[in-house]
Amino acid sequence: MKLYLATSSLNIDNILSTESVAPYSFYQLREYGYSSYLSLDLIPFKNVIILFSGIPHFEIYDREHDSRPVILEIEVNEDVNSLKHIGEYEGIHIYSTDTIIRLSPFNTRLLFFNHQDLNHARLSCSDSLTNKLGDRFLFDLCHTDFDLVRLSNANLHINDSCEKFDQKVLQDNRLNRIKGFVFGYYLGISKSVTSNSAKLLKIQKRIYDIVATIKNGGGYGNNSFFDELGQLDKEYRRFDPSTLKCKDLWEKKLNELGIQSEALNQLLALYDVNNVIKTNFMKKNGLMPPVSLSQYGLNNIEMYRDNLKSHTKSIVEEDQKTQMSSFDVMKTFDLDPSYETCMLAGEDHDSMIFNKFIDAILWHGIAPTPDTLRTDRFNIATEITKSAKNIWESTNQKWQNSSAQMFMNELRQNIKSFTPLDINKQENVILKSIAAFVLKGEDFDAVVQFCEDNSYSNYSYALALWGATIGYVKMSKPIIASLTKYKSFSNTYKDIISLLYNIESKGELPYVEEPIRVEPQPVSVYDGDNDSLRIWQNGIRSYLDQLKNVPKKKNLYPPLESAFKENGDQMDYAKFFAILNDYKEWKTTKGEPIKAWKSMVEHFCPDEYSNRFGSVLQSSREKVHQPKNMKEKVLDFFGLTSGEDNSQEEILIEENMPKNVSSSYPSTGSFLTDIDFLSTNENSVRLLSACHSDWNKDLSWFIDAHKSNSTFEHYKNKPQDNETVIRQFVNLKKGRYKRMEDFLRRIYKL
Repeated sequence: MKLYLATSSLNIDNILSTESVAPYSFYQLREYGYSSYLSLDLIPFKNVIILFSGIPHFEIYDREHDSRPVILEIEVNEDVNSLKHIGEYEGIHIYSTDTIIRLSPFNTRLLFFNHQDLNHARLSCSDSLTNKLGDRFLFDLCHTDFDLVRLSNANLHINDSCEKFDQKVLQDNRLNRIKGFVFGYYLGISKSVTSNSAKLLKIQKRIYDIVATIKNGGGYGNNSFFDELGQLDKEYRRFDPSTLKCKDLWEKKLNELGIQSEALNQLLALYDVNNVIKTNFMKKNGLMPPVSLSQYGLNNIEMYRDNLKSHTKSIVEEDQKTQMSSFDVMKTFDLDPSYETCMLAGEDHDSMIFNKFIDAILWHGIAPTPDTLRTDRFNIATEITKSAKNIWESTNQKWQNSSAQMFMNELRQNIKSFTPLDINKQENVILKSIAAFVLKGEDFDAVVQFCEDNSYSNYSYALALWGATIGYVKMSKPIIASLTKYKSFSNTYKDIISLLYNIESKGELPYVEEPIRVEPQPVSVYDGDNDSLRIWQNGIRSYLDQLKNVPKKKNLYPPLESAFKENGDQMDYAKFFAILNDYKEWKTTKGEPIKAWKSMVEHFCPDEYSNRFGSVLQSSREKVHQPKNMKEKVLDFFGLTSGEDNSQEEILIEENMPKNVSSSYPSTGSFLTDIDFLSTNENSVRLLSACHSDWNKDLSWFIDAHKSNSTFEHYKNKPQDNETVIRQFVNLKKGRYKRMEDFLRRIYKL
């Protein structure tokens, strides 16, 4: 049943970070999140939530706080939330419930009476670290159905009492920990890799450190470093999935042909063609050749290091995608309906042992918190060691003088006296996970780093313990955001809702863009260049102010301010209007520039426009005898396409194709330092020219924009690895260089 709840914008972060709304009295006894809730004067009930079948109109008068009206539109499941029908007023039905209503983007919308209140609420959500899925809830405007003031004056009897209050509060607190446990395990799935990939990751990190040491020494290092580098390179290729798969296919092919493997290998080695033949074999079978030190030599070890890192990253990401796609919530967990426990549903030995540990640690035992882990780590480790002894003995496993006993004792001594602890000596995955939790369990990043440093393949057990310890509500937005990037997240999230609340969710997970922040223009005394910049910007603002008959004019100002910020301290009209044209508010529904933009371009940069287009237009006229209209000139000037007369584009490509291009400059291995290679390589230039006739300016600007001294703010403090940078470049100017993607990925082995 679709019902409406009236509340204040001051409760938005409370509601969305906990993904629930409860009767007022529940908040004081919550062990997580906010301990208070702002109730409306018109709805002064403490133990029940009041819901309406229509949208109420009301106002909030609060001189001390910025409190604004908000309506929650909720699809309430009557099997989960028992509703009492209070009465009817002017066709509006009124209900009450003494239960907690669980919210999700699938069953809830947030409604507002005006744009200002809506944007204010979205900004408060975007600023909150614990508001994990706030950007996935829909925020909309609404029209009201009745006046809440008039209804509050009606003679309606409401029983303001809650049945089984203590039990409901207890279950609510348990649920936060169990939801943390489930999401922690889910996060662990997203981080887990195969055992081979875990080894590759460790080797790659060691190689990275060795190369950094050699680089810091001016390119010189003692022989032991180079010897270790060679050994690590061999070991890496031994575990590389491409190598393993190639060996398997190679042996199968030789068996099919009746050729002895050993004899053939000797023959290939004799004529020094072993690498050539096997590399071609891999390519024909769709396998990427492994990154090896011999490809680069000791003079190019930095390029080797970077490409090895990218190669390892692709292997790890492929593993994680596989893990995520096969994760089944309903088959993984066994939840007690009272939320007293949540166990793993698997019947294997590891699941059985882990269930015994979490029962002793989380559900019926010491229940550590992040604070107690920091301050009382040794005693917690001691209690867990006692539990381990009981578990081993209850499952008929030898404890006395066993490797498990020695490991747990070494763990305690490591905490107490900082004695060495060799994690990799222990083969039991559960005990290794317990160690990661005891040593680092108060912090998500620390747990992940510990697992990575010690070549863990399974992160789920350790992160499930962390999740239950911190609780779902305290998990931060960036942590959960690492899950939402996967295509499978929407369906997995639905399954989690079904598991925890017994509610079926329908539809797709919405995504709402973050609000635009409009910074007020400060008034200050003369400040040299800054004052000149303000005058320059104010000239553009004033011209927009005086333009007449501009549809939805007020919606153009926020993106205008954002464009000023993105433009930095540059005062180049042409560049600024190119930036402004990227904002959707400054385009028609067909993606073309609006009339206001065209008017401003004609006003502010007619000379530069004319100078830049004169020669190109003349050349175009000579070739096709079809002069371009004003719209096409402006679109071409700013790197857009009109969708008309593709033959002109081909002529310009031919005309601007550099002569005698070659591959005289080798690739450096990094896109941001490869302008010489990209500008001279024949294949690169052919593709770039096909994308845009003025590609060299785009490429130079893009690379310069990433430099540390660049005034262009958009790319500052963003990753500069090849994967990220290439994705940015191919999407530049609405995907102008999309056709470069395959070529660049091949060049940089992504």
